[in-house]
Amino acid sequence: MRTEILALTLALAIAALLVVPAWAGTPIDETKPADAKGIVVIDNLIGSITVKGWDKNEIQVTGTLGDGPDRLDFTVDGKKARVKVVWPDTDNYRDKGDEDTDLTVMVPRGSSVRAEGVNTPIEVSGLNGELEVSTVNGGMKISGDPSVVEAQTVNGSIEVDVTAAEVEVEAVNGTIEITGARGEVSASTVNGDIEVQGADFDRG
Repeated sequence: MRTEILALTLALAIAALLVVPAWAGTPIDETKPADAKGIVVIDNLIGSITVKGWDKNEIQVTGTLGDGPDRLDFTVDGKKARVKVVWPDTDNYRDKGDEDTDLTVMVPRGSSVRAEGVNTPIEVSGLNGELEVSTVNGGMKISGDPSVVEAQTVNGSIEVDVTAAEVEVEAVNGTIEITGARGEVSASTVNGDIEVQGADFDRG
């Protein structure tokens, strides 16, 4: 009896290992050379986007691709790079797939980044270039020393801790916290609080 139980347990364990890849998502791990002060465009409809600056002239994309998208397009053409999660039918993406696509993108510290999503929280840190981030459902956390920050979300809170000379932040349903900014600062929300702390402001 004990031998039969051990055999059954082993069979179940092997079956579980065989099933895991079907729902665990497709691993992503790609690296390409990139301009030290290039432009990086990131597009992920459902999941998360994390962008970090580093001291390499390379872009590295890691994470997992959900079961709904067709593929990940990662291209570098001169000074412009693009990381896009491609769906077979963008109009009906909400009905396809049960898994999120989570992306972590390492970029040269001097890059300018534009990141967009729909059901996508976004986090950016360690960059010196211009930042433009937008999503519909998801919060944002932005930190570092970017030159310009533009951040927009409909449903979600925005936390900005930067030394940027130009910061523009907009939300509809969510709080806004801005720390360390200087120069020109603009913040607006419909349902939520706004807290701004920083150095000398030229315009607010």
